[in-house]
Formats: sequence, structure tokens, C-alpha cells
Amino acid sequence: MSEKRKSFLLGALVGSVVGSVAALLLAPKSGRELRQDIKEGAHQVSEKTTNVIKQVGEHTSGWVEAAKDKVNNLREWRQNRRQEDEETFAQIASSKEDDKVETRELDEILK
Repeated sequence: MSEKRKSFLLGALVGSVVGSVAALLLAPKSGRELRQDIKEGAHQVSEKTTNVIKQVGEHTSGWVEAAKDKVNNLREWRQNRRQEDEETFAQIASSKEDDKVETRELDEILK
């Protein structure tokens, strides 16, 4: 995950916690109601954080798998290409050898 994305998620999490606490503390409620609201707010933040972490993990693992597939496909393509190039060079070298043999034979015949 990129640093920008991590920073954004951390900022969003901290901002939501600070905003929730400020709203609860500034609301005209009794101590018992305030504590209950804080407890519920903390529970909600915990659930949301867990859900976000799961989603990020799922997306990240999917991206990692896709990247691995792309890398493997590229390696296979490169290996196949290398083999094709080696076969082509071998054919060219073989045809040059054949040409040399034919030239020698012609030279001997013409002598």
C-alpha cells in the first residue's frame, strides 16, 4: 500500500475519533449517558476500522496475485521469445554452414 494511502487512512481514522469525542464531550448529557455514548462510539469506530482493514487486505491480496500473474506471464513470454530467437539463430548459422560447404564444392568442381 502506498504511503499516501496509509497516511489518508490514518488521518481519516484519527479525525473521526477526535470528531466523535469532541461531539460527545460538548453535548449536554449526564455523565452516565456520556460514558455510554463514548463506549458505543468507540465500538463503532472499532468495527469500522476492522471492516476497512479487511477490505484493504482483500484488495491488496488481489492486486498482489494479479501482479504475480503478470510477472509470471512476462517471464514465460520472455523465455519463449528467447528460445525462438535461439532457434532462428541456429537455423541461420546452419544455412551459412551449408552455403560454405556448397561454395567449397563449387570451387572444387570449377578447378
